[in-house]
Amino acid sequence: MLLIIAITIILLSYILCELKKRRSSYYQSLFKDNHSVIILLDPQSGNLIDANSAAISYYGYTKEELLTKNITEINTLSQKDVKIEMKRSKKEEKKHFYFQHRLADGEIRDVEVYSGPIKVDNKILLYSIVHDITEKKKAEEEISYLTFHDPVTNLYNRSYYQRAIKELDLAENYPISIIMGDINGLKLTNDVFGHQCGDKLLIEVSNILKSATRSSDIVVRWGGDEFCILLAGSNSSEAKEVIKRIKSKCQNSNFDPIPPSISLGYDTKYDSETELEEVFKIAEDRMYDEKEKFKATPNNYLINSFMKKLYSKNNYILENNKRVKDLAIKLGKELNLSQVELDKLSLLAEYHDIGHLRLSEDLVNNEDRISDQEKERIKKHSRLGYDIARRFSYLNPISEYILYHHENWDGSGYPKGLKGEKIPLLSQIIHLVDIYDALLHKIYYILDTEYDCYNCTIDLCEINVLDEIKRKRGVFFDPKLVDSFLRLFDQ
Repeated sequence: MLLIIAITIILLSYILCELKKRRSSYYQSLFKDNHSVIILLDPQSGNLIDANSAAISYYGYTKEELLTKNITEINTLSQKDVKIEMKRSKKEEKKHFYFQHRLADGEIRDVEVYSGPIKVDNKILLYSIVHDITEKKKAEEEISYLTFHDPVTNLYNRSYYQRAIKELDLAENYPISIIMGDINGLKLTNDVFGHQCGDKLLIEVSNILKSATRSSDIVVRWGGDEFCILLAGSNSSEAKEVIKRIKSKCQNSNFDPIPPSISLGYDTKYDSETELEEVFKIAEDRMYDEKEKFKATPNNYLINSFMKKLYSKNNYILENNKRVKDLAIKLGKELNLSQVELDKLSLLAEYHDIGHLRLSEDLVNNEDRISDQEKERIKKHSRLGYDIARRFSYLNPISEYILYHHENWDGSGYPKGLKGEKIPLLSQIIHLVDIYDALLHKIYYILDTEYDCYNCTIDLCEINVLDEIKRKRGVFFDPKLVDSFLRLFDQ
């Protein structure tokens, strides 16, 4: 590009020299027909003296119109600044400029201009070669933006943070507080509702962080589900207020399918003796501590939100869970389980179908024949439920029971085809009670993964359902467990 420009300048000088001498119309045509935009102007007045065909085409005027223009009508700089730049060009103090030029239709374009003096008919004029760099500048700005911004949230990224702390770490900015944040449940949101929903959650939290902070504060997406906020001139009390605002805005968010939540930690630097890296580490540790407390909290908001979402799209699960829980506890007592095991069984009955969150409402409430492909989708719910439970300390003890609650005694179940006593007892209990309830109430999405439900002639009465349970002794269920279950009805 520079070589082409240099050649063009040399050629232009040559052409203008020949024009001055008016030796031949051949040089006139070279000037007029040059593909580069070339204009001649009076450095005193700024009036355009001549322009070639490329200039006429570029600016969108006729030649007559263009030659009535003053450069200040084209250059977006003030008249004062335009005169300064023309003077510098005339004195050859500067030859290379970046301007914005206005076209006939009003569009503003970024241009790169090479300009210098030329003597024509004993008068000094300025010649200018103009190159449009609008698209090039846009591309450069986009690259520059992406260098320091996260493409999903449009927040600053870690690279910008590294640059910003060097500029902020000055006595005049003390105290400096750092807040670290980690979105609760982002991975679960991705797993359950898909990555598009996860990205929307990231954007929602980003907007909350920006709305809870000052325009001078620096909000950074640190990576993954983590964020960092730099608060120059803010002490610990002010950092706590920011955290309070963030949590309040999260609670009041209308984001669907789950309200956003973020674990936060902070620390503050008051003097030059403390390193910002140390402040960052303390804030990060406090964030992780809050994260662990969140995971260990029974019935925390995230699980409650998941279950609320599950119940809202499923006409059967809430009532099914209540009935399964009541009957499973009765069977557990019949088996003389300890109170610890009964508590696990109660929790398992409540959350055993949490993996159905991924299923569509139409599929879960479907009363038509379910296709083989849909059956396979339904069968994945036990593994998803296991993945969800593992992420919460109080559900982790029942995660494997959730995984295996559709295993059959003869090894024909899913997801792993466990057989006999390799299937955990609590999983066996939930499986038996769940099938009993599904048969009694015709819950199709459960039955059709176990039975050819629509060829089944079982009447909706307890006696016939119990007979079906007996027929599955040694097939679906442990024979001894079936005997204990049947004794509940004898009583």
